[in-house]
Amino acid sequence: MELKQAREYIDNIDKEIIKLLARRFSIAKEIAKIKKEQSLPIQNNEREEEVIKKAIENLKEQGYDDEEFARGLFTIIMNKSKEIQKEAVK
Repeated sequence: MELKQAREYIDNIDKEIIKLLARRFSIAKEIAKIKKEQSLPIQNNEREEEVIKKAIENLKEQGYDDEEFARGLFTIIMNKSKEIQKEAVK
């Protein structure tokens, strides 16, 4: 594989990651509406820890044993999701 081709693959993967994040954030808006209807708080520490544990497991299954990375990445994603949820229920 040539460097240019490898970089194109990375660019395409990055584009897919952004699309998946956009889908996740769109669903977060829907979750916010449900939480509002059910008088549930945006913050759910138990669920967040569950998501992080799954991310760590999934990363390990892919051959990357880096708990700190998985925890950091999903903390950022969930923080943005909570921000989006708070905006959606204003």
